[in-house]
Amino acid sequence: SCAYDTVLAILYNAWLDKPSSVLAFPELSNNLFPAVAGMFNQVNCSQERLTEVRDYMRQELCVQRPNDFSYGEYASVSGILDALLGCTNGQINLSYSCPAGHCTSIVSASHASFLVSLEGTASDSVEAWCSSQGSETRRLCVVCSERILVRQVHTYPSYFIAFDFVAGAVNIDRKVYLDIHGTDVPYHLKGVIYHGRSHFIGRYIDRGGRIWVYDGMS
Repeated sequence: SCAYDTVLAILYNAWLDKPSSVLAFPELSNNLFPAVAGMFNQVNCSQERLTEVRDYMRQELCVQRPNDFSYGEYASVSGILDALLGCTNGQINLSYSCPAGHCTSIVSASHASFLVSLEGTASDSVEAWCSSQGSETRRLCVVCSERILVRQVHTYPSYFIAFDFVAGAVNIDRKVYLDIHGTDVPYHLKGVIYHGRSHFIGRYIDRGGRIWVYDGMS
């Protein structure tokens, strides 16, 4: 259960640090995360424990996605975040074009979440991805034969955005900007989860800049 524990540890502390004006998540496609956030309030008032929140989340994910979250099977951090941060239709569109501007089209993403997977991209940091908010595809332009680029176009600034680096060296950015309708929206690094020796470990950065390490095995 270390994947669930680590995700909850990061999100719970980020929830405690949130501004009081943040009350709901209209951009999310299901009620799981708002329900979990409501339980965070109960944990903060000593009416619930995080282990109970974890068990609730595991049961809900097993019901919603039985093929991905079978009880007793291993779970991944990226899978959990993809389910929690799934967004409603129209929140993220995909813009396709070649470097020369040919073959431009915008379509609604069939499955979209505020988890951004950087697998297969040339980005070695979140900032590098944010500079274009996209990556190359395997498709070729019918006019110039250059690779088609796909860019994420966000219609609403989500409170949480997660980035998934599958492998390789990663440069950690403490602050990045995401373009939302021509406005640079700042995002601050709140947590990092990494995997090693079949175990997930998390680091959380609080409002004072202090780094807290979460390791459920110690």
